[in-house]
Amino acid sequence: MRTRRLPLRLAFLAVSLALFLWGGFLAWRQSERADATAVWMSSAEIIEAPGGPLLCIADGEGPAVLVFHDAPGGADTAWQAARFLTGQGFRVLAFSRPGYPGSPLRDSPQALVRDVAAILDAEDISQAAVLAIGEGAWDARDFAAAHPQKVSSLVFAGTPAAEQATPARHLRKRRPVGESSLRQLGWQRDAARVRKPSGPLPDALAVLCLAGSEDTLANPATMSRDLALPASTRQAVVPGAGHFLFEDAGSDNARAAVIQFLLANPPRRDG
Repeated sequence: MRTRRLPLRLAFLAVSLALFLWGGFLAWRQSERADATAVWMSSAEIIEAPGGPLLCIADGEGPAVLVFHDAPGGADTAWQAARFLTGQGFRVLAFSRPGYPGSPLRDSPQALVRDVAAILDAEDISQAAVLAIGEGAWDARDFAAAHPQKVSSLVFAGTPAAEQATPARHLRKRRPVGESSLRQLGWQRDAARVRKPSGPLPDALAVLCLAGSEDTLANPATMSRDLALPASTRQAVVPGAGHFLFEDAGSDNARAAVIQFLLANPPRRDG
């Protein structure tokens, strides 16, 4: 009888160990998220712009990088995606675009362009690099066209083709359903907006288009065409990476490409 029970005991121990390790992993992930939340909350502030408040997370020291998040998202997801830059001597300015947490909807894209400039004014920054992730590219493109003197360089990461918004099945991978509902107004704004360039960009502006080799939504050539980018725009594909460049496999290569590009095209430092 004992010999028959031994395999059952071993199976029970194996299952118990697996559950223990899985519980430990979940607790670690929860703790990691809590630590990250504490960091960005301590750096968050409300910028009082002409069109209404904008939630902004300012983190790090050095030349500024203004981050336009994907859809759905917010200042928190922008900071999470770009915080690797704070360890490379950059100051990350991650804000919520209209309709996302902390930033009410605006009357027009032009109102947002004016209000984003208020972020730089509040920080006493005359020029910044711009990192635009996914659907954030169109707001970033509007800002750069309206304020070319305020933009030292542009990085577009994983922007879907103009004729399609990012499918919901891809977006839900990032946000629990309940949390996504808190970002619904911004998501609807992004889905409904006209995806056309608002004006020309300077020919001399340094621009990088970045997409993952496994991304079925974006590729650098299409991004350059849709966004009407300068002929000198650099196009790069990250091997093995998917749509979420700074989260998927290959994220180290994507981060390295962005760091190298920003170091080669740094924003002007004031003072």
